[in-house]
Amino acid sequence: MRAWISVALVALSMSLATEIIAQEPESIPRSDVAPRLLHLPIHSIDGQHIGVVTQAAIGGGEAVFIGEVERPLGLGPERIAISADMFVDRGDHIQLTLTADQIREKLAK
Repeated sequence: MRAWISVALVALSMSLATEIIAQEPESIPRSDVAPRLLHLPIHSIDGQHIGVVTQAAIGGGEAVFIGEVERPLGLGPERIAISADMFVDRGDHIQLTLTADQIREKLAK
């Protein structure tokens, strides 16, 4: 059951990211929520480095972070929205609540 909730949260966050990213960069509202998290590495729950936090924004009335996640085969990064309930602040990086395989699976869709 918990896995399905995580999958639903990732899907919702990715749709929010698409909505936020589709806006012109000047029109993306800036957030002062935890600005120290900007540029921190993003790790999966199983400890794999998957990307970096690039931006803080407001999406759907909630604070979200935009992360650039590395795609396999060197295809360049993909942007995702990361809501506050999807990660744990570890000080020197943020740790998502999903494994690297779950994240790759979601990005492939």
